[in-house]
Order: sequence, then C-alpha cells, then structure tokens
Amino acid sequence: MATTNLCRKRWLAIRGELTRDKLPTRVFKCVLATTLTVIISLLPNIRNVYGTATYLASITTVFVFGHPGRRLGSMRWYLHHLVR
Repeated sequence: MATTNLCRKRWLAIRGELTRDKLPTRVFKCVLATTLTVIISLLPNIRNVYGTATYLASITTVFVFGHPGRRLGSMRWYLHHLVR
C-alpha cells in the first residue's frame, strides 16, 4: 500500500512538472521520439529494408523535434519526403 502511494505521489509530481509550461513537455516529446526512433532503427527488418541509411531517421527526429520552432506537422512532412 505504501509503495502504491509513493508511486502515485511521484506520478503526480512528474505530471505536474510536465503540464506546468511547454518546455518540459517539448523536452519529454523529443526524448521519447528519439528513443523510439533509435529502437525502431535497430530492428533487423528495418535495417534490411533501408540499409545503412537508417541513421537518417534518428538525425531527422532530433533536428525536427529538438528544434523549438518545429512541430509534428513538419516532422510528418520531412519523413514523407525522406521515404519517397
């Protein structure tokens, strides 16, 4: 029971920090997107299809999500033109 309360307190503290202003949310999104992209690019099937160019997805993710002026729409546009 004490562990549940501790986890709940920590979750509420993290959620409070993420919703306080936009900067922590943007940092969290950038870290999450980069981590997922790296994990996906390490999958053998993805590497077989795209070859050695899989690192471009990680670089694109960092530049698009990490740049403060960019949003999800521009990320979709870049990925659409990268895959073409």
